[in-house]
Amino acid sequence: QEEVVQHHHAGMAAQQGVAWHITVSRQHAAQSAATLADIPADVSVRDEFYRKWRNILRFFLDHPYEARFLEQYAASPFISPELTEEKNRRNSHLKVLIARGVDSGAIKEIDYHTVAILMWGTIHQLHQLQASGVRQASEDLINEIFNVVWYGMSRRES
Repeated sequence: QEEVVQHHHAGMAAQQGVAWHITVSRQHAAQSAATLADIPADVSVRDEFYRKWRNILRFFLDHPYEARFLEQYAASPFISPELTEEKNRRNSHLKVLIARGVDSGAIKEIDYHTVAILMWGTIHQLHQLQASGVRQASEDLINEIFNVVWYGMSRRES
């Protein structure tokens, strides 16, 4: 009987895993669509990065439950290789943008993961501050944070 119970629990866990995978995929798709909204074709590296960063931030601020779900997902022990591959595919436009920025001299030689930490870290923290009521994400605060991020990664005259 114990074997039957274990088999039953394994089956339930597999069903939950499939449902979870579908939910994460849908949330990633919604966030991805929001990221790419309103990006003109001939925009500078800085402006494209700014627009994408703002779009992701706006998605998190406007969809607090989805944002919390995605934040939990990022720390989940149930991340599958398929979900990681899907996420990487959806974020490939950011790698292309960084490569374009390095090639054009707009940004320093910088690793994608370093930029991802700056980008996602600021987005998650701003979302947490606003969701907890500690600080409202005002336009001034949003622009100030972006300017600090851009200053850190841009190539400038010394």
